[in-house]
Amino acid sequence: LTHFKQRRLDILVGISYETDLAEVQKLLLKTAAESPFNVQKPAATVILENFGENAINMRLSVWVSKSDYNDAKDALQQAIK
Repeated sequence: LTHFKQRRLDILVGISYETDLAEVQKLLLKTAAESPFNVQKPAATVILENFGENAINMRLSVWVSKSDYNDAKDALQQAIK
């Protein structure tokens, strides 16, 4: 899939329009920072991906080791839930 040792993992998170966006960004970055799969550099990012019909969609991007990609995806999604 890639010859690089690291791969970017993107996780989409839908949140209510009433939710504090800054708080969500803070919590997602904290979750990423605490993950043992996060390689830390480049740093994790959170952006507002788009406005859905029923939710604001945020994207958490975390760099992980290529060999840990699936485990990292599972662990981070469970931590976010």
